[in-house]
Amino acid sequence: MKLQYHKIPKIETSVCTAEQMIAYNLAFRADISFGAEFKKLETEVTKSQTIAEIIKMSIKNYQSAYDYKKDKYNIDAIFCALNAGLQKYLEKPFIASDYETIGKTFTANYL
Repeated sequence: MKLQYHKIPKIETSVCTAEQMIAYNLAFRADISFGAEFKKLETEVTKSQTIAEIIKMSIKNYQSAYDYKKDKYNIDAIFCALNAGLQKYLEKPFIASDYETIGKTFTANYL
């Protein structure tokens, strides 16, 4: 399966895409809202269920709150990147100082 990714100006798509950057921004926001509660979860089952709920809510909020235009960014690619890196991010949050860090954490598995 190959998803449509969008290029960030002056950054190669192999380093980071716009959808990966959006996934990082959504994860940053999710950590502010749910990070403390997530760290208290004890089992992998509850962590996985919570991650799924956070992703679903984040995507829904993104589509309604950010003047979402259906064809501007690929929502499926954002979902995949967020799914790939959200748990890792919530367990050990960071402030990204470069696109390479974002690209490695929120991988574009279908690029």
